[in-house]
Amino acid sequence: MIMSAFLLNGLRCVGLVAGLVPALGWAQAHAAHTHGQARLEIAQDGRALVLNLTLPLDTAVGFERAPRTAAERQRAEQALTRLRLREGGFQPDIAAMCQAREPQLAVGPLGASASAQAHDDHADIEVRYHFECAQPERLHTLATDVFNAWTRLQVLEVQVATPRGQWRQSLRRPERSIRLTR
Repeated sequence: MIMSAFLLNGLRCVGLVAGLVPALGWAQAHAAHTHGQARLEIAQDGRALVLNLTLPLDTAVGFERAPRTAAERQRAEQALTRLRLREGGFQPDIAAMCQAREPQLAVGPLGASASAQAHDDHADIEVRYHFECAQPERLHTLATDVFNAWTRLQVLEVQVATPRGQWRQSLRRPERSIRLTR
């Protein structure tokens, strides 16, 4: 599964403690593809804050295959441009003084030619956002504008793993705040 390798590589990159990695196994156990619903795994350790967003292509662009028309190519490019933004629509507490790095994308059929066929009836875009925070002890919330950016998105399922604990939460349109502390 792309997400598992994508997530594990991201976790290795930031050197998360062994106790946090099992918590993110949730991604595999809850990997059901649902239109209008995205998944966000958040891991924080030391100064590193890593966000892994899985967004169904249907939710992002309205189709789950390589774009076939000029209008579909334009929608796909707009979606990819939005996802490539360093912060990706996520803003950690300003007091934590976090700096975003370049995101890493796995775009599935959007990166394929129009003649390429998806191997699955359902496809996702996966993006990893990485922040380095100068004052991670001040990380309490993560603001998001994903519901404004993705009009077809209705629910954001969130899994959080930090040195302070692990928990899940669901955000529903129009909620904008993810808690990073218990």
